[in-house]
Amino acid sequence: MEKPIIKKLMKKIKKHKTWTEGIFVNPISYRVNNKLYYMGGFQKGNEVVATAYVTLDGEEVREEAYEAQLMLSNFADISKNILFGGEERMKIDPAYFTGPLAVPLTTDQSQVKEGAEAFTKLWNVHQDYLQDFSAYKDYYEKDVMVREEITVDDVRTTQKTASKFNMYQYKTLKTLLEKNDDLKAFAAYIESTSAWKTMTNHQREFITGITSTKEQLKKSLDELNLIEHEDEEKMLQLNYEQTIKLNEEQMLSQQKYIRYPK
Repeated sequence: MEKPIIKKLMKKIKKHKTWTEGIFVNPISYRVNNKLYYMGGFQKGNEVVATAYVTLDGEEVREEAYEAQLMLSNFADISKNILFGGEERMKIDPAYFTGPLAVPLTTDQSQVKEGAEAFTKLWNVHQDYLQDFSAYKDYYEKDVMVREEITVDDVRTTQKTASKFNMYQYKTLKTLLEKNDDLKAFAAYIESTSAWKTMTNHQREFITGITSTKEQLKKSLDELNLIEHEDEEKMLQLNYEQTIKLNEEQMLSQQKYIRYPK
């Protein structure tokens, strides 16, 4: 059932829509000068064509609304990406990793052993990702969505989480790229054992398919566009700071789509 406050906000936003547009309101608010601002939007189909920032605590002030936009839009975009990406990762069956790793290594081939170690590293990174994703999802659903008001700290927590998840993706792609031949040797070894016959088609496709082509892996790694540093914590901090800067630039560029207040 729609909350009364959402109905009131929708009524305000409806005044600024065209007859061909649908409207929505995000239930999360941000406080500016002791006034709670909410983000609303105007849609044509599934595309958001404009936004509005409204309050029920008096009249909207342009400067306040634009300050709220920087936080509300940022939080909405990044948390949506985190939750979508995490849910996709959750679909990966743990058996895709544990099945091959349970196969005894009865070979002296160093490349196969190196591949097994690399595959173990991928499994560990995947588990770390899921652990942090579960923690963020709990925070989002049981904290943010309960109080329905965010602060700068919530935006920073979300940006830090996004930066950490980019680091997990970086570690994964780096391992797949640098240990590509070793992982292929490990996959070939698994395929030569009797355990291969007991694996599902999905397990087989996973272990033989993760290496892809080096060109595609390199492209994906470059597209992350991360600042690299030999110290992992330093690298995370550098990219977190870079994320804050880039997000602010992106949010400022989106202000031209604010329809109300002008």
